[in-house]
Amino acid sequence: GIDTASTYQHVDRNTITVSNTGSITTTGEGAHGINTDEFNTTIVSGSILTSGVDAHGIRNDDYNNTTVSGSIVTEGDGAIGIDDDDFNTIIVSGSITTGGSYANGIEIYELNTLLLSGSILTSGDGASGIDSSANNDINVSGSITTKGINAHGIENNDHSNSTVSGSIVTEGDGARGVRNWDANTMLLSGSILTSGL
Repeated sequence: GIDTASTYQHVDRNTITVSNTGSITTTGEGAHGINTDEFNTTIVSGSILTSGVDAHGIRNDDYNNTTVSGSIVTEGDGAIGIDDDDFNTIIVSGSITTGGSYANGIEIYELNTLLLSGSILTSGDGASGIDSSANNDINVSGSITTKGINAHGIENNDHSNSTVSGSIVTEGDGARGVRNWDANTMLLSGSILTSGL
């Protein structure tokens, strides 16, 4: 893949562009498609395909801007489509598809902004569409579909704000459309459909 990890104070300030005719393919455990530290801009209008345990499509640390209008596909347990730490902005108008257990479509930690007008599809047990830790702002006008046991559409832990005008569909036992834990706020004008015990 592409790795911009810095050896000096973790400050990168790179711009990474995968054009609509470009592609990244990786095979192997932990083989991320794109891996960045801080203050980077990533634009993907092409495709990223990873095959391996914990091989994320895009892995960002802090203060990054990521725009995906193309496609991300991961095929391994724990292989997250986009995995971001803190203070990032993520805009997805393309598609994210994951096929492994606990392979969330997007996983964000704290103080991130996420705009999803595209689609997320996960098909593994425990693979939520969006997994949010704390103090994140999430806006879903696109679609989230999960097809695994305990694979929630959106899971918010603490103090996050979610606005859903799009659709969420879950098709597994124990899979909630939205699961909120502590002190979260949610505005729903779209639709949620769940099937399963």
